[in-house]
Amino acid sequence: MNKFWICLLVFAGFFSCKKNVEYVDLSNSIDLRGSAKERITLINENIYEFVSGISFIFLENTSGVNPDQIRSVIQSDNYVFLQNNRELRIFNKNGSEYQRIEDIDYFDIDTCNKQVVVFKAPDTIMYYSVSGDLLNKNTIPTNGSKIHSFKCVNDGKLFIAMQSVDKQEIHIYDRKNNSIECIQHWENSIASFDCFYLAKDSIIRQVPLFVYSRDSAGLYYKYLFSDTIYKYNKSLTIDKNLYFGDDKVKFNPTDKKDKYGMFISGFWKTRTHRFFQFKRMDDQGRYSGIALHSIDGKVVDTSISFTIPTQIIFTSGDSRLFSDQWDGAMLQVLRYDSSKIKPFFFKENIQLPDSLKHHNLSHDLFITKFSSL
Repeated sequence: MNKFWICLLVFAGFFSCKKNVEYVDLSNSIDLRGSAKERITLINENIYEFVSGISFIFLENTSGVNPDQIRSVIQSDNYVFLQNNRELRIFNKNGSEYQRIEDIDYFDIDTCNKQVVVFKAPDTIMYYSVSGDLLNKNTIPTNGSKIHSFKCVNDGKLFIAMQSVDKQEIHIYDRKNNSIECIQHWENSIASFDCFYLAKDSIIRQVPLFVYSRDSAGLYYKYLFSDTIYKYNKSLTIDKNLYFGDDKVKFNPTDKKDKYGMFISGFWKTRTHRFFQFKRMDDQGRYSGIALHSIDGKVVDTSISFTIPTQIIFTSGDSRLFSDQWDGAMLQVLRYDSSKIKPFFFKENIQLPDSLKHHNLSHDLFITKFSSL
């Protein structure tokens, strides 16, 4: 592996944010607020109109993992990488635990160099082999800003979200020529640099400032206080605009209460459809759902539930969707409960895994993988 080092002195120009975003696809913004009121069809009645395949991976010895503390799940090659709080667990394709990396904040997979990239606050990037061997580490110059998430992008570059004193910033770090550049920013100041707290009376929810998705076309991301989904692939473009109406989450640092609204907690784009996992908090309480739109913006389904039904098994707990997969797939993480098997209600072309039949993975996590059309 080529070693790289960043100069201790970073020119201020590296951190001056560009504003030249190429604006594309501005027509027909997606009305998420309006679609949340509609219910047209059930996804589980015709699931193969939206995905090309469904597969399952059961993760052994995960009964002690709290799903609420899972920060990221990525499948790459023959491995599954699951971050539970500050611990990264690596599983092989059969679901057996292969390796652990402790005391991390965030991770991603560099598919160009076949490495696990780990971030440890405040500014350390470490590169590991899949077997858990530390290959290299470096200090990213932040110029006083705080890194709160990152993603690997094409050609070994790092997409880094930072918070300075009064703005959120997007930086691209190029490890080949040891340069770092700010390409985008939003001006505001948030006390908690990696999340935002929505509150209404006694209901409080911690919300990530950025959500990500990924496919062969590039890295997609959305900032909590922006109505736009951006795409980065060597340049920054706008992928789609969203409309939340009066339900939009608003940033008001002087208002310490009544912070609530509708926000996106995950999204996924296929060749034919867009999925949006949303959460909404209002005077009547809160609900979550998955809004499904055709690629031309038509509402297909807005079932108010945590899961995309697969007609396979009943589960315990809430669903988590992870769509930043390098192969463009979407992963759904659930806890398997052997007492809630739905044994004879399957699609003919979906096979029940042998491990599920033997009930030897009760209360462990399992992953449903939805392959993109």
